[in-house]
Amino acid sequence: MDSSTLTQIQAAREKITPYVVETPVWHWHNREITEVIGPETEIFLKLELFQHTGTFKPRGALLNMLDMNQEGLDRGVTAVSAGNHAIAVAYAAQQLGSSAKVVMISTANPARMAACKAYGAEVELIDGAHEAFERVHQIEAEEGRTFIHPFEGPLTALGTATVGLELCQQVPDLDAVIVPSTAMQEVLKFYGVNTYTEVLPTGIELEKFQNGDGNRFRKNYGIPLDRPTLVFIGRVAFEKNIDFLLHVVDKVRHTIPNVLLLIAGEGPSLHHLKKMAEKLRLGDNVLFLGYLDRNRELLDCYASGDAFVFASNTETQGLVLLEAMALGVPVVSTAVMGTKDILAPKKGALVCNESIDEFSQGIITLLRDKQLRNKLSREALEYVKTWSAPSMAKKLVNFYEHIIHSQ
Repeated sequence: MDSSTLTQIQAAREKITPYVVETPVWHWHNREITEVIGPETEIFLKLELFQHTGTFKPRGALLNMLDMNQEGLDRGVTAVSAGNHAIAVAYAAQQLGSSAKVVMISTANPARMAACKAYGAEVELIDGAHEAFERVHQIEAEEGRTFIHPFEGPLTALGTATVGLELCQQVPDLDAVIVPSTAMQEVLKFYGVNTYTEVLPTGIELEKFQNGDGNRFRKNYGIPLDRPTLVFIGRVAFEKNIDFLLHVVDKVRHTIPNVLLLIAGEGPSLHHLKKMAEKLRLGDNVLFLGYLDRNRELLDCYASGDAFVFASNTETQGLVLLEAMALGVPVVSTAVMGTKDILAPKKGALVCNESIDEFSQGIITLLRDKQLRNKLSREALEYVKTWSAPSMAKKLVNFYEHIIHSQ
């Protein structure tokens, strides 16, 4: 994150101002809540339910569409969502004189479907999330509509960040700020934020990562059970540094010819990466899986890997590393920005610099050494417990108590 980011958030807020409401902040103060938190603590709630469409989602949708040229607006937009994002895109399209065709999961709330139609959107219903993403990409290709992703992308992030900007302006005298990683703590210091900051990462719900079946996944995709397999899961975007991973696989295959890299996810660099894999002649060594359902195939995909590989330079935390560890999958990764905190103890992971030679050698060492893989797997399963949601919740309570008693 560079020094222009705060300026970009301020510019984003100014850009979307004609189309959004500066939602109020409510000081939650009554006898019942005081009995729970004590008289020394104040709670302020940012009431985005009073935003157009009832959520913060229009901020990102609008910012994406305001970046489009007139030709793109004339062709229209498309989106996939179970509700809130679809409504936001429909609203943004109406406000900017465009059109929206949204793909919604068939189990979505009928009231949300009606809201999309009320803003003028065309609604298509699809049974599953994977199929919904496939359909939205089909619409994108056939009709030339621009796909507005429900939660990823720099403009979506900037739009969402305007909520935090408003909150800081509306409640300027904060006692403390919670950040997800040391990297984000350093960014705030760079911006000149002098308020006390505490690093408290997002905890992982370990119970959701108990049932991954790697053998099932391999059988479903025709991958031999003994084939050396690497897994990347995440947004397929340029900032994730997947290009680097392709070059690494290109080098590894000279030592382990049947190595396979699975890339699960969607994103703007997918076409570029497929072309790159073709240029490097990695057709037999890379498999692009697209979007996988989080409650089904995604866990199996994680578990199918002999190692989870990661080289992103832009993570605020790097939750996918913890998800892989929670399934006992050893990690080979660089340690940059937010991932430093997770990888610092070097438990359950081989940490490499962003060097093709070094990263490749780490993978080769791991794939050739079953005893090492088993050791890292055991370490990962134990280490990830320290990042569990209950563990982080306990730290949060301790932090609140510290702030209260220091007043």
